[in-house]
Amino acid sequence: HSVALQILEMQGRLLLCSLAAASGLVVTPKVNVGRTMQARHSSMQMAAAADDFVPDMQRRTIMNLVLVGGAGVPVLWLPGGVLFFLFPPSGG
Repeated sequence: HSVALQILEMQGRLLLCSLAAASGLVVTPKVNVGRTMQARHSSMQMAAAADDFVPDMQRRTIMNLVLVGGAGVPVLWLPGGVLFFLFPPSGG
């Protein structure tokens, strides 16, 4: 085989593998043949806790700080790594 033919075969295999992997991402709608119109007219129920507990503002603020702190570390770490890659420390 020539090099060009080997590259073409490799591209074909890569395309087939990509299509096979992408076929797993297709979602087909579920059709309910035996169901009647009853499902459409069902009453909506609210999901609420039995005691209707709502955290106070101090707990909500603490949880927001935990969330922002936990998400802020990787969000700020990534641009730091990019900047370190683009502007490496000069050895001198």
